[in-house]
Amino acid sequence: MQTGRTPTTPPVLLTTQPLVQVAYGTKEGELMIVRFPFADGKQTAAHAERIPLETSEEVTVSNLFLDLEHAPAIISLIHDQDGLLIGTRGGNVWRIKKSRRRLISLESELAGVSVTDEGILIATGLKLILLARNGQVKDTLQLDAEALAAPLWLPEESLAIIPTERGVEAVSIFRGVLVKKWAYASAAVHATPAARRVREGILLITFGSHDGIFHALTSDGRLVWQYKTGGSILSQPRMDDLNGDGITDIIFGSTDDSLYVLDEYGVREWSYETDFWITARPAVYDINRDGLKELFVGSYDGILYTFSPQPDFVPAVNVAAASMLQQALLVDEEAHESVAGYFAKLLAREELGGMILSTEAWELNDRQGVIVALTHHGIAYAKRYTLEG
Repeated sequence: MQTGRTPTTPPVLLTTQPLVQVAYGTKEGELMIVRFPFADGKQTAAHAERIPLETSEEVTVSNLFLDLEHAPAIISLIHDQDGLLIGTRGGNVWRIKKSRRRLISLESELAGVSVTDEGILIATGLKLILLARNGQVKDTLQLDAEALAAPLWLPEESLAIIPTERGVEAVSIFRGVLVKKWAYASAAVHATPAARRVREGILLITFGSHDGIFHALTSDGRLVWQYKTGGSILSQPRMDDLNGDGITDIIFGSTDDSLYVLDEYGVREWSYETDFWITARPAVYDINRDGLKELFVGSYDGILYTFSPQPDFVPAVNVAAASMLQQALLVDEEAHESVAGYFAKLLAREELGGMILSTEAWELNDRQGVIVALTHHGIAYAKRYTLEG
């Protein structure tokens, strides 16, 4: 299904019943809502039909952007209990449910928007802005470097991690006040980091930078380990336990045309080379409920790859990284070719006909899930997985 609009945000899930509906922002400054009319009882997924921008149960979008026909690209899109929160490159933040409301208009370019426990966090230029849900500015903070993507919000720590042109900066929010906590210097970080609590109880923050180095930090900004790839890392990482061994897997792509899967100690478990860049955040979903989570990743080569971890894995042993808090390591690819933690099987290669910019997966209910991929040609592709009864 081709919409004719270039996506600039990953898709967000709006509804699952009676139809699966997703929304995404575009280069043209339009909000696209697409319905995937999967037939009941089907055991395999159907391709999506083309549905134009129109009114849905969740959001009124008919004629929504007629007066913003030349609006800059949408770069942030969040669906929460208040509807859709939209941020445009030109500095406008909109809240849309059954009507449109502009929350704020800024003079500088927007880098990204996040929702926190205390309001809406906006990264724009050298500023971080905290908005109340009604659009009132609660606080602002000057950043050390220009923000490049949406902040990562860590509710357990009341901490936001902001990707910038010179690394990442951490800012806490306490009673509506922004407080700078620490900064970590690296090359430019173009995507929102990821975080997950790992086996030693550490909240591990991970991200890649323009110089091809992947970083893992503690929540107080200390470097745990680094991993070097052969190209810039533009993709947001995914952190999950793919094979059920209790060790977090960290999955990301690089412009060296490869997908990487590292363990929480920075050891490469396995990797896979495609024919072009990988900038999309990988998606994860256990399609057959066997406890092994399938991995979906799209490449600029136009192919959606599906991998499945294999159950007969051999746990990796990384003695040098056994104590994560005591040392910082630079892990290179060659040094760990012989200690892969497990291997994965390539299940499918699906040609989508355009550079794949994003992939997302959602569990619809306890028996169904859906994978959605978007390409630069505006192709919206979906595949539904259903367990047999």
